[in-house]
Amino acid sequence: MRLSNIRIFIPITVDAEFFKTFPNPVPEDVKRYPELRITFGLKLPSSSFYIKNVNGITMSDISVTYDENEARPAIYFQGVQNIRLNHILINNKNLEKNKALLVMKSSSMIN
Repeated sequence: MRLSNIRIFIPITVDAEFFKTFPNPVPEDVKRYPELRITFGLKLPSSSFYIKNVNGITMSDISVTYDENEARPAIYFQGVQNIRLNHILINNKNLEKNKALLVMKSSSMIN
């Protein structure tokens, strides 16, 4: 899978107090995917990309902009193997591997 040349602006902010009510982990519900609003009620653990159960993904030339008060990380991988990340900007800064920006649960990078 490849995601590239994407620009995202997130107008909705989830603050730290509200983020405490989010499901962790997000339950499996394959029959209802990809109906985000119905399935999860907008309570996903990332502001931009929540990617789950994928083997082989490349993300390149991606820019995400959101309010500094956003409590969720921009990118959340769960059960994702063989991840390649190139030229990812979060609020005009290079993506760093920290929980404030990127969460990796049972996932692995190849670059």
